[in-house]
Amino acid sequence: MKKVLSIPALCILLFSSCTSNGTYVLKGTVKDSLATLPGAAIIVTDMVSGAKDTVAIDNGQFTISGTSDSQTCKQVMLSFIDAPAVKHKLYASFIPEEGTTKINLDDQSVKGRDINKKMQKFSDEFKTLTDSIMVKYDRLKAGTLSEADFDAAEEAYSESITGLAIETIKANGDNYIGLAALKEIIYDINLEQLDSLLSGCADFIRSNTTVARIRSLKVAEAASCEGKMFIDFNGASPDGKFVRLSDFVGKGKYVLVDFWASWCGPCRREVPNIRQAYKKFSGKGLTVVGVAVWDGDNSATRTAMKELNMQWNQIFVGDDKTATDAYGISGIPQIMLFAPDGTIYKRDLRGEAICDEIAKVLE
Repeated sequence: MKKVLSIPALCILLFSSCTSNGTYVLKGTVKDSLATLPGAAIIVTDMVSGAKDTVAIDNGQFTISGTSDSQTCKQVMLSFIDAPAVKHKLYASFIPEEGTTKINLDDQSVKGRDINKKMQKFSDEFKTLTDSIMVKYDRLKAGTLSEADFDAAEEAYSESITGLAIETIKANGDNYIGLAALKEIIYDINLEQLDSLLSGCADFIRSNTTVARIRSLKVAEAASCEGKMFIDFNGASPDGKFVRLSDFVGKGKYVLVDFWASWCGPCRREVPNIRQAYKKFSGKGLTVVGVAVWDGDNSATRTAMKELNMQWNQIFVGDDKTATDAYGISGIPQIMLFAPDGTIYKRDLRGEAICDEIAKVLE
């Protein structure tokens, strides 16, 4: 459900449009009762640079103006200057289009010009696909749809989303719509596909911080694919001693390595499968190593190890991303099996496939 879980990020945002020259004027309306409270204001955030500004609300109206720019997007949000934690904030986003754009924050409607219409079309088509798979997901949870039928529907959904995004990127490689569409699929395409799409995009997309980082991870992933030699890194053992991956890998045994974190639900759900492999194969030449990543000072890691009865070796790396960057890991769990000579035998192991792959080489 990776794509399904990313849905709210897009559904919250309704985009407007732009051209690359001239000026834009945004005329906004917000009649929500919170807008009349003291301190209520509109926070304007540039979604590319991160720059923020504050605009006053005058009798339910607000106006923003500036130089139009097809390569960025601005989010307007009802907020409170002195009480930023107040809930029930309203959001909408627009590309600063030359001319006048209108936003009604109460229903998140955005009315702009040509590129706005293209962005709205992309958003609407994305939402239609998303709504469809969420209906099927609800049926799966209710027991009225089989897992096999849902898996088939999810595969079709993934293909449709990817197709929609690729078509949109190719038609909008010179404006923000292309960047927005790319971010929806960038984790799910390989390096070759990404580079092919980027070849038709403007520099601002290719140099975008998120795009550049994910591309660097895909380069690292390609360099650590099956058949490649392991890449060493270091951390600490649970008792605080210095330890390296090479203390386990490349020592003449098969090594199952699980990159995980205590807060990661999918990671925790894989622990029983790893435990089964540990119990079944540790006496037959298998070493099991957990690599606790992205988990601060690892105090929560220690608690999780006790809760989940994780008796195998662990390497704590805290928030240091050296290990995950080396293997191009953008999501966890990432479970890998290393051969006795230190080469990567399998990546992306999950569920029953963990024991199945180990059995092929140790039984």
